[in-house]
Amino acid sequence: MYTLDIRRWLNGWWVFWTLKGLFMDINDELSLRELLDDNMLDTAKDIAESDTDLGEWQYAIFRAEGLKEGDKGILGYRKESSPYVVAYNDLVMVFFHNVPTDAELSIGPIIVKRDNLNDWHSPEKSVVVDRAWFWDVRDWFVETSYDFYDPMREKALITLREKERSEGRGVSDKMKADAVKIAKIAGGPKSTMFKLHKMERIYGAWLRLKEAEEAGNSYDPLKDDELFLRQKDFDLYFQDLARMSKNNEYHDKVPKFPFYAEARKAIADERDWMVSDIDDCSDKEYEHAMKDFIRQLNPKELDRLVNGVQEPVVNPYKGIGRNDPCPCGSGLKFKKCCGKNS
Repeated sequence: MYTLDIRRWLNGWWVFWTLKGLFMDINDELSLRELLDDNMLDTAKDIAESDTDLGEWQYAIFRAEGLKEGDKGILGYRKESSPYVVAYNDLVMVFFHNVPTDAELSIGPIIVKRDNLNDWHSPEKSVVVDRAWFWDVRDWFVETSYDFYDPMREKALITLREKERSEGRGVSDKMKADAVKIAKIAGGPKSTMFKLHKMERIYGAWLRLKEAEEAGNSYDPLKDDELFLRQKDFDLYFQDLARMSKNNEYHDKVPKFPFYAEARKAIADERDWMVSDIDDCSDKEYEHAMKDFIRQLNPKELDRLVNGVQEPVVNPYKGIGRNDPCPCGSGLKFKKCCGKNS
């Protein structure tokens, strides 16, 4: 027998994946859809009395205590294969399709002990965590989202996912790769994005520091029990600023970011802040797609791609005599007006 918590998870998980437009492996999705169809029962009594076997899925639940207004919501890890991780209000849930390997029990800041796995057949277990742990996981969701940012790839996958759902089976890896390649070529390279470590909390610390200075008070963000910031968080944030500063587009904007002066002191070498000619954030997938596309062109097609289509030159005044009235309506002869230089 299992508790109501798994129903909360199923509801929150499905809201997250459908509203956020994210993806999971199609076979996992079809399996979970079947599980949902069979087990989203109407009443608490129906749930408590249900003896349905909910399949091969296993899951771990972490319940956060001491959360405050604004902490809760629906967030998730954007990885497209098991294990799947979602935060739903005060719960952080990790879902495994099949028995996880030892390596899969460690996901970002989350460590799942095998003893805390739920397998649907025994009373549900959960792990109590504090607000600091919960915020580390929230930050991890945000920061890893940059790793998956690719609008054209996501657009292609959305189209393929509808095909998979309508047919009830997954497409081949080759079809998926080809669809992504075409979308990348059509849409161009993705824009450069820079992640800033724990920016939300560091910005909050910066605002509190300004308020304290205006009031003549002292403030140490490392001792702020509300923000749970450590020195390594600032060190990573400073490195992110230095990396962003190397980009020509952002170089002049970086000095306006919180704790910029502290970052320059911590990273004293001027070379670490100089604009670089090398774009470390280029869209490699787009570059590979374009190279493959160009390799398949014949010389004529390549010339048209590089130089554009050469339109034939058309004489708009063909058939007009030099002494004929000018077609522009000026009343002058063509040779004295528009045909003067022809």
